Amino acid sequence: MFLEIFEEPEWAERYGALEELTVEVTPMALHTDAGPVGLLMWHLLHQGRSLVHYEHFLDPTGADIRQRIAAMADQTRFKVILRDNQTGEVTGFWELDNTFSPALLAFVEGCVRAFEGSERGSLDERIALVTSRYTSKDLLGLIKQH
Repeated sequence: MFLEIFEEPEWAERYGALEELTVEVTPMALHTDAGPVGLLMWHLLHQGRSLVHYEHFLDPTGADIRQRIAAMADQTRFKVILRDNQTGEVTGFWELDNTFSPALLAFVEGCVRAFEGSERGSLDERIALVTSRYTSKDLLGLIKQH
């Protein structure tokens, strides 16, 4: 498992040139009229300074979520690949200690218990409802509240 980021050329070059990168992830689940949406907010930092946040939506009720997160938990290292979103060129690569697994495993188990048997629309429909209601800044604010 790895985090692959496609970024605008200017930012891909700028971020990719950094020798040191720290990555944090905050998992959260949001309720919509069409059912729950999982969100992993990936936060990239350089020397403690915030660079950028990326939203990674996922289905917290999907059958494969446990398998995917468990596979990630088995890894001791975590790779981050940064690519130019126009050319596909890799502009940055970092291999970090996998410190994400405990929080992500707890998140998945909580989602499985909380949403088991809940009715839901398609994931695309649920994501559309979240993005129509919340901006990235709103989502960051929700994270800070908890």
